[in-house]
Amino acid sequence: MKGTIVLSRKEAHRGHVLEQVDQQALTLEETAAIMGGSYRQARRLRQRWLKAGLAGLSHRNRGRPAHNALPPQTAAVILAFHDQLYSDFNDSHFTELLA
Repeated sequence: MKGTIVLSRKEAHRGHVLEQVDQQALTLEETAAIMGGSYRQARRLRQRWLKAGLAGLSHRNRGRPAHNALPPQTAAVILAFHDQLYSDFNDSHFTELLA
């Protein structure tokens, strides 16, 4: 695999624990308890680990914009509106005004 793999501490820890399963130092039941999940989740993560390695453990939405994010142009207009005309409004009142 090419490129950089970005993992959180939790995801990196999962990789370390799943390595121990591959070395037969831990069972999947013990792994589930260590990771704080169920046996089924540990089994599912192990399958992703075997198929894709560390990249399989990273969050799949990492690097993508949120599905409910505003387009950058709209956000800029709203922020300019707030800064120029409604700077004395708090967030709740400004949101009600926008609605």
